[in-house]
Amino acid sequence: MKKNFLIFLLFFATLATVNSQAQSVFNDTAIDKYISQIPIPKNNEINLIGTPYASEEFQKGIAIKDGLTIARNIGLRYNAHKDIFEIKKTFVLTDDQARLLKKTNEITLQINSNSFVFISLSEFNKAQGYFVLLYKGEQLTLYKKIKKVYIPGQKAYSSMSKPVSPTYKEKLTYYIANDKGVLTELSNTKKKKADALSIDHKKEIKSFVKENKINVNKEKDLIKLAEFADSL
Repeated sequence: MKKNFLIFLLFFATLATVNSQAQSVFNDTAIDKYISQIPIPKNNEINLIGTPYASEEFQKGIAIKDGLTIARNIGLRYNAHKDIFEIKKTFVLTDDQARLLKKTNEITLQINSNSFVFISLSEFNKAQGYFVLLYKGEQLTLYKKIKKVYIPGQKAYSSMSKPVSPTYKEKLTYYIANDKGVLTELSNTKKKKADALSIDHKKEIKSFVKENKINVNKEKDLIKLAEFADSL
């Protein structure tokens, strides 16, 4: 009985040691190598309509590398106009203590239900930058690209006209990647968007869209269609 108890204690002591070692691989400084010393550039424009950010305020997020969380409770803000992330190592820091995050495909940034990944230019991909991962399957992956387009303001050219404020307008683009990681931008038209998800199974795609009343211009329906296409 005593021997079994000692074995029991030894087992849990070993398990605790292994867990401790695994957790210590990424400690609270693991995110440091990805944080630059570049402060956030100031925007001096006034009377702006809209924002260059996907969300104006910093949001709590986590950083993940190789399936493990390397940083929690960090402050993240995505500048969708410049395609850069701003980061506060801890969420409670002031905004002027934020820095630019180095662009890397080594980490995934999780904000609420959105997972942002960085995709680099390659011989196969002309698109690059941060993408929101919407669905990842065995044969295809669905991404969303958030872009804020800047439209310059205009002065009033006469007493009969009014000045136009500079504006940031959001543009969403969807991409699929095949099992080799090659990105393809989806068309804005419903038919071409649906066909692109499965070139070899157009009849099945068409039937699924009709039977399930899929509107591919709605994100949740596009995800459903991607899941179905991946199963073919």
